[in-house]
Amino acid sequence: MNIHRVKSLRHTFPNEGHPDDKTRYIVTSAQPITADEAMACFNQWAKSHVMYVSSREEVLIDYEAWLPEKEVPQSLKEILFVDEHERQIWQMTSAERATLFFLLSQINPQCSIEIGSSNGGSLAVLSQFSQIVYSLDIDPTCKTRLGPRFSNVEFITGDSRATLVPLLHRLQTENSTLEFVLIDGDHTAEGIKHDIENVLQFKPNQPVYILMHDSFNPEVRAGIQSANWQDCLYVHWVELDLVPGILLNRMPFHRQMWGGFAFALLRPVVRRGKLELSANQAPLQQAAIKQSAQNPPGSVA
Repeated sequence: MNIHRVKSLRHTFPNEGHPDDKTRYIVTSAQPITADEAMACFNQWAKSHVMYVSSREEVLIDYEAWLPEKEVPQSLKEILFVDEHERQIWQMTSAERATLFFLLSQINPQCSIEIGSSNGGSLAVLSQFSQIVYSLDIDPTCKTRLGPRFSNVEFITGDSRATLVPLLHRLQTENSTLEFVLIDGDHTAEGIKHDIENVLQFKPNQPVYILMHDSFNPEVRAGIQSANWQDCLYVHWVELDLVPGILLNRMPFHRQMWGGFAFALLRPVVRRGKLELSANQAPLQQAAIKQSAQNPPGSVA
């Protein structure tokens, strides 16, 4: 038996018929324990802490409060990072990490695509929650660097303008259930526009959730806005500011606008009516531009 925590808390138990002056002592273990084992642990702890229990108080032992420690997140770090190694390689803010983690944990995609894998921070979360992931990156070392870590990831090397369409055609032919796409590759306006419009060629058989990273950056945002969303009748929602970005104050990105998630939803039913692109943090984005290095002197934001 491995008792790893004993703590005392004063509670009221109106539904249990216990007086308010009782004290509950929580005994948790990595394995199920009996009442006798819990009490023995408590007595040993009380003795070592020279604790006195008033005669008018009854000791209540919650010995069923056992859960393997690894199943319970102990800190924000454990929620935002898959492991300690990921802490060093993420290129996203905590809000973006939490959003990505939550979405994937709710969707549990059968098939996901990541355009731009870099050091594998977001890929670790995609791999954790997806049955299969296709990683597209122009860097030929991605497969050798990241491949041994992710058994359910297929690495495709090359410019996404050349590799994405054949992959989507293959998935369509195989009737694969693509459910999640993370676009974080070419950060030029023309580059992200091409990636978006190529993804929109896919005809969904399930909802497809699309995240576009760095939507706070003016050039990336312009590329997202210029994509031909209207002509894809399966697009039902586009939000440029699902998660706002930040104005950096560190070198070499001083006064540059990066981060942020734009979001789009494809559904396997035809949209009725005109699509409106939402930008619920447009005032924040415009205010940041006025202070950013991306705002040339004399220009009007």
